[in-house]
Amino acid sequence: MSWLDRVRNALPFSAKRDTADNLWHKCRECQQMVFVKEWQDNLNVCPRCDHHDRIGASERFAQLFDGGLHEVLSSPAAPEDPLKFRDTKKYVDRIKAARAATGDRDAYQNGFGRIGGHPTVVGVQDFAFMGGSMGVAVGEAFVAGVEEAIRRGCPYIAVTAAGGARMQEGTLSLMQMPRATVALARLRRAGLPYIVLLTDPTTGGVTASYAMLGDVQISEPKALIGFARPARDREYDPREIARRLPARRISARPRDDRHGGAPERAARDAGATDRLSGAREGGLSLLFTLPFRGGQRDLAACCLVAAGGARDLARGRLAPPQPLP
Repeated sequence: MSWLDRVRNALPFSAKRDTADNLWHKCRECQQMVFVKEWQDNLNVCPRCDHHDRIGASERFAQLFDGGLHEVLSSPAAPEDPLKFRDTKKYVDRIKAARAATGDRDAYQNGFGRIGGHPTVVGVQDFAFMGGSMGVAVGEAFVAGVEEAIRRGCPYIAVTAAGGARMQEGTLSLMQMPRATVALARLRRAGLPYIVLLTDPTTGGVTASYAMLGDVQISEPKALIGFARPARDREYDPREIARRLPARRISARPRDDRHGGAPERAARDAGATDRLSGAREGGLSLLFTLPFRGGQRDLAACCLVAAGGARDLARGRLAPPQPLP
């Protein structure tokens, strides 16, 4: 042992003091500084502007399941670099970096627990893991979650957050779209509900597959939902297209500057979502009894309370919601 090690070991241990770095959280929406404790107590939602920050699977499970009690379900093994892909960095190195940053094996995890007393399987996509991109591992995990819901005879809830398919896996990532569709067809044949909670952002191949196939679609406020990126130029403006192609008759309604990516309220107006969820009060779930398969079987499907309703309910300003007959 060197003299430096002996001096270091002899120094008394002092706990890290709270500094500005770990006392405050800066909201990405309103740019206001909020106490981290206040922000966490509000379920990672800004108390100033109601911005719903992105969270990972462990936080989502803790908020959705009763008392935070749940069992993390293992995912099937999947090839990590089937195409030996490399751009400015090896794909395997990107995976290692994402695992080190998040502590997860990949971008999708399943958990089993109870919501409002009802057994439920929940799958959560983490945008922090390579943008939540859908690769073979994500597809395997999604299908495994659906099959577990069928085995247990309970609803399946998917919480989506993704930039789309994972480019490093090429066509193999796109193959996960029909695989997920087939798995959901089996879930419907079993008479079990499939509920989707769309969070910011949900785009690309995920939107084109399992994110838009729910029996009930729910969105967090101000979530970016769409297939293509938001256009920042005039390329997709219908008037510009009409100018370039004067010989063709084009009928198109004017679009806002978001174009390919719709905010959650526009998605709801277009029929892509059924409700807007408010703050993430997992313990204040709104329970619906939904008839499936022509009324042959009634199942409890767990949905979050609509915008702002959960907090008003907690404060006693709203009457508790009644289940559907």
